[in-house]
Amino acid sequence: MRQSWVYIIASKHWTLYIGVTSELEQRVWQHKTKLAKGFSAKYNCNRLVYFHIENAIRREKQLRGWVRAKKLRLIQIANPDLEDLALDWLKESEIRVALLENTSERSAHPAPSVILSEPAQDDGTFGSEMAKERLET
Repeated sequence: MRQSWVYIIASKHWTLYIGVTSELEQRVWQHKTKLAKGFSAKYNCNRLVYFHIENAIRREKQLRGWVRAKKLRLIQIANPDLEDLALDWLKESEIRVALLENTSERSAHPAPSVILSEPAQDDGTFGSEMAKERLET
């Protein structure tokens, strides 16, 4: 029988998502890159703050029944520094690339990839004629 993991991911504002998976690293990747549609993508839950392997499905049901304060206390006990436990697993640059690819696939009108080297003038004109030409093309 395959092992399952119960996990909690959090947003920077501490919105919590509890899930179960047999592939923890892959599932965390999906949350971080927003390939996991739904609640975690909507509320930007992307930091793994807790995971447990034993009796995962039973543990998930138990955790879902707890009040928020009890869940936060569990996280503080298991992860006193409240760090992203998957940070060493995944390279930040790979996550950024996947996020950009995923965002552009979902966006009908992706943002222009122009980086202005000079700030806009107070009158609303561009500080650089070259940047203005790029936007017009």
